[in-house]
Amino acid sequence: VIIELTKDSLYNGKLKYNHYIPTTNELIDNLSTIPNIVSLSVNVDTAVYDGDYKDIEIIKSKTNYPIICNDFIIYAYQIFQAKTSGADVIKLMASVLPVQELNYLIKI
Repeated sequence: VIIELTKDSLYNGKLKYNHYIPTTNELIDNLSTIPNIVSLSVNVDTAVYDGDYKDIEIIKSKTNYPIICNDFIIYAYQIFQAKTSGADVIKLMASVLPVQELNYLIKI
């Protein structure tokens, strides 16, 4: 199980539900109650999801799970930001990147 942490929804703006949604801190405090977690995915896209690379740093300091940096990575500097923030894994979207660029980014 990969738990994804995001603040905003691409389609609906702020995530709003008719039932209680735990804060990121509450979720982190209760991760031990969720079975089969292998990783946490953190959205860092500011414009779409209201995320930030600092979110990775905060979550990394509170848990031992591997962190996936979830972003629309198209530039090398984003990989460096993810690494320096503490991300263990990045996600590259093959449908968005030309093969040559994908191969370049994989080598970073």
